[in-house]
Amino acid sequence: MFKKLLTASLLLLFPDEAGASDDIAALQAQLAATPTATALKVQLIADYVITQQYELALQPLITVMESEPHYQQNYPQLAMLRIIKLLGHDHPLIGQYRAQIQRYAH
Repeated sequence: MFKKLLTASLLLLFPDEAGASDDIAALQAQLAATPTATALKVQLIADYVITQQYELALQPLITVMESEPHYQQNYPQLAMLRIIKLLGHDHPLIGQYRAQIQRYAH
């Protein structure tokens, strides 16, 4: 029960960044046209998290952590911490991305 409440509360933190559109494909197309648009990447990351597509969220999040670690008051690090809390430290995706997470999370 606690895990479900924690997950719900953490997911509620992402809608602020989520795209106004419910169409992830449209966001992907916009990002393909302007690949350096960090705001679009952040919207897409939030949409992926909300739809529980965590693996799709992690790679662009790491890209933002590399290129703009202080974007919107350290959004990349805060988002990564939220995802780690959502999935748990033992989740296979966290293990897969652990080295990259540790490199950029500080």
